[in-house]
Amino acid sequence: MVDLVDKAKFFDKKEQQLSLSLAGRIERLQAKKELPVLRNWIHIFWWQRAKQHLMEDGDCNTKFFQCGK
Repeated sequence: MVDLVDKAKFFDKKEQQLSLSLAGRIERLQAKKELPVLRNWIHIFWWQRAKQHLMEDGDCNTKFFQCGK
């Protein structure tokens, strides 16, 4: 993911300084198009991992709240 972000930033800077070639514009657009997909995959991965830990270990706060203190 870091590579895609760096790549998009590089092309954005380059376009501000100079005009990008058609190949550069296409490459920049592809990098920017892949970023949301990659971020979504990372979000799903961590969500599933947290859900897995909750199912395996349980909610640690449950005993505290059911204690009634």
